[in-house]
Amino acid sequence: SGQLMLGGTLHDISDTGQSSAELQALSRRLLGTLEAMADAFYTLDRQWRFTYLNEATERLLRRPRQDLLGKVLWDAYPDLVGTRFGAQYEFAMARRQPVAFEEYYAPLEVWKDVRIFPTDEGLATYTTEITERKRLQELEREAAERFTMVARVTSDIIWDWDVPHDRLWWSEGAQSVFGYGPDAFKNGVDDWASRIAPEDRECVVSGVYAAMNGGQETWNGEYRFLRGDGSYAIVRDQCVFRRNAEGATLNVIGSMLDVTAQKQAEAARREAEARNLLLASLLDKAHDAISVTDIDLRITYWNQGAERLFGWSAAEVVGKTRDELLMLAREDLARAYDQV
Repeated sequence: SGQLMLGGTLHDISDTGQSSAELQALSRRLLGTLEAMADAFYTLDRQWRFTYLNEATERLLRRPRQDLLGKVLWDAYPDLVGTRFGAQYEFAMARRQPVAFEEYYAPLEVWKDVRIFPTDEGLATYTTEITERKRLQELEREAAERFTMVARVTSDIIWDWDVPHDRLWWSEGAQSVFGYGPDAFKNGVDDWASRIAPEDRECVVSGVYAAMNGGQETWNGEYRFLRGDGSYAIVRDQCVFRRNAEGATLNVIGSMLDVTAQKQAEAARREAEARNLLLASLLDKAHDAISVTDIDLRITYWNQGAERLFGWSAAEVVGKTRDELLMLAREDLARAYDQV
């Protein structure tokens, strides 16, 4: 007839010279392609009537195409009136401009990615259901929000290194603990490495890269880290490596804890213990009998001079009261302790 009809759309091809058989073959291939699509495709004429719907459209709209062909969009779906869906359709038809948008369609409880294209006869619509993608995006958003909230309440400084893009994110603790602002690490991992004490830097950086490139799951270490005021903090750092299916590292996520006060306390305790050991050694060398009691007058220390003078070993007397062992006038002893 000189015309090719697809779903109610007519094209004049009288001058193309194509045979009827060729046109029929072309029509079948085109229809086959549209029917094989996993996403919905349908057309509307300028009177808003459905002229073609592929099989995927039936699944998406949950209605057979026979119920929709020839029907007006607004009659078949009156709930579209006054919605963003309806406004986008009207804009595309009136302005003859394509539109693309994502929207939640409440009646079917699905998210749709909709693309509307003007045609000579009306509109062609390509629709993909993206409910699962939206659900995963929401899960990712919630996970990111929880991650940020955890980072705010923990005493550790949380950091996340986006390896492919070399972006380094630090929790707010980097500012409160180390005195750095939000832009202090904008140059990626180099900003972190440059703040490690020079004596520790090579060992720490090479250790992280060796663990990352060697397929290890975690890395941990202690080193000195520069504060904003120029002093160094002793930090305990540990991280895990997030990789894709091919094994390439996507993120390095870690926590850094300032253990400076703890290390200083440990050093002070070790120093005190060393002093006590030295004092005990000196007291043991003294010829005088020297003992120490607690506030209940129980003996806690008994030197070698006391062992020689009284004849009891330290093991025999420690834990006993002084007046259990020494024949001293109790009243005199009590008076002496009261005065002390």
